[in-house]
Amino acid sequence: MSEVNPQELINDLDEGLREAGTSVKLIRLYGEARTPVEVDLKMVLRGYSATEIAGDIQQTDQMFIASPTEINLVGWPGYHNNEPSTIDLRIPRKNDQIITDRGKLTVQEAEGIFVQEVLVRINGRARGN
Repeated sequence: MSEVNPQELINDLDEGLREAGTSVKLIRLYGEARTPVEVDLKMVLRGYSATEIAGDIQQTDQMFIASPTEINLVGWPGYHNNEPSTIDLRIPRKNDQIITDRGKLTVQEAEGIFVQEVLVRINGRARGN
């Protein structure tokens, strides 16, 4: 059995996103001035089926999958805003914005998938406005 290589997992995800992903802009607003910090990347976005809509999930929600590659390349979001050092700022958080050619989505939740302590994938849910 071969050992899992985190970079190979990221490379495979990046290839899939290049082929099937949607170009988006991920934006976080910082501070009292609400200064936007953004990154362009590819995401897979898909709606939820009727059987998946439960709890906090609404009909206008979209599930998303993203790679950390572009986020790492540009160092998004760029700086800490007095967050605890245990928070990985690369992972989108509630109220970050995803801008697509079809409109704006607001992140409701997201989680980082780590392999050998390396962020290899980001899964989340965003709501259409």
